[in-house]
Amino acid sequence: MKYEDYDWKELSKAAKDAAKLLGYTRKMWNNDKEPDVTDLDWNELNPKQQKAAITLGYSKEIWDSSSSSSSSSDSSSSSSSVEVVRYDKYDWKDLPNAAKDAAKFLGYTPHMWNNDTEPDVTELDWDEMNPRQQEAAMTLGYSKEIWEAPEEPPNLICLQIYTETEDYLLVDKEDVGVCMLANREMKGDERFFQSPTGPEGQEKYLCRPSQIMTKERQSFAERFMEWQSTYGQNAPTVGASECDRRNFTLADFEGRDDDDDHDALSFSPEHTKDEESKNYCYFFEMLPRHCVLVELIAGPNSNVTLPPERQFEVLPYDEAIRWCGEDDYDAAKHKRPPKLCSAERDLEVPGHFSNHACGASATVYDNYRLSNDGVLVAPAQSPERQAQLRAWMEGKDEDDDREPSWEEEHNVLTTYKAMHVGSEVLTDYVLWHWCNVDYDWGDEPWFHCICGDIRCHSASGFHGLKCFPLEEQKRLYWVCSEWIQNQIDWKLYQLQQGKN
Repeated sequence: MKYEDYDWKELSKAAKDAAKLLGYTRKMWNNDKEPDVTDLDWNELNPKQQKAAITLGYSKEIWDSSSSSSSSSDSSSSSSSVEVVRYDKYDWKDLPNAAKDAAKFLGYTPHMWNNDTEPDVTELDWDEMNPRQQEAAMTLGYSKEIWEAPEEPPNLICLQIYTETEDYLLVDKEDVGVCMLANREMKGDERFFQSPTGPEGQEKYLCRPSQIMTKERQSFAERFMEWQSTYGQNAPTVGASECDRRNFTLADFEGRDDDDDHDALSFSPEHTKDEESKNYCYFFEMLPRHCVLVELIAGPNSNVTLPPERQFEVLPYDEAIRWCGEDDYDAAKHKRPPKLCSAERDLEVPGHFSNHACGASATVYDNYRLSNDGVLVAPAQSPERQAQLRAWMEGKDEDDDREPSWEEEHNVLTTYKAMHVGSEVLTDYVLWHWCNVDYDWGDEPWFHCICGDIRCHSASGFHGLKCFPLEEQKRLYWVCSEWIQNQIDWKLYQLQQGKN
């Protein structure tokens, strides 16, 4: 249950109302006393009771499981019981040996465990596992009911983004979705976002869930729920909203205690106004249960709005890009392909609303580009940082194993070339996309590029850098994601070993 560790005074108004409807009083709640309704099966509850139970975090499976447990408690109270420990909140180093052995048997590695990356066995239903897998799962604290219970409630991040600023204009483009156009004349290698892209301070009062629902977040939630009831399942499924959507409830917007939770949102607002890192964007490190809800609103000096069905953009985990590779991966040392050791993906807003174009057709890039003579260029970074990157690229940074520190770097959308008012903001997706299989999309093209460039590398369908010639992969190596660099390292190692 979502609120089982809360005292009555810590409950939201919606949770208190739901608890009262089910028969709880303050004293019963604080003393873990259950009302008579908990003796009923889910199907015996009336619709209002079921709705109240859902508000408190129950599903049919969880309710019936807890109901059967409470009904048998009297008969089992006189017998000795063994406490079942759930280890999913533990770090790997804190697991007892028996739990480590069970986790290894199910396919976990220490890095996977600590980064909430699930092995293939978690895709199976309980009855599809063999007895040894079931035994390992039980060692980790699972039962059939817990294993097959619905996933945890989503962690919703709320964000407001302006439809027009001095830098850009968002428009609704037929058959494409939300697109971004330049709104001022720009030079090449210039920071794109130089004015606020959303209301100041919203990362404090709106974006994150908190134990106390702010009035701004409550108002946002109510607007979103109204939009969802009208357009949610019928809104255009193109552009940024191409992924499958789920329906959210008001309860999903409420605070949650993630202090001991590995997937607590890492929110890094780069929405700063200091001259050194002048960059107005929001950066999110997302895990599977995270979802960013973007409300597109008119800017301070603008009356530009989008059609009502585009008032919100729903950006789930599947919309974020896979950047991180395997830590300290060395193809010659490991003698195996790289592993996806982290479920974390990256999402940047409003840069996310730039669309795809290939090679020379792209108008902007993130942080780095290659000059005509193949040198790594990062004009938005400090001179010291640029020197470090050049040393890394040339293999001179031996003390750091050719791995520069990324911690002080700002992700900055930068123009490739001069842009005029009305030019579309386009990025080359291939620099972070190795292959569609990485995103569980199979081998079919993600989309067919419509940029029209005769040099387009995805005119026959976008598959990712994996399908490029080796020489092009090697040329683009330095401006690609860490995961893609891992893959190219492995490919080159195989060729050196005379393998296919």
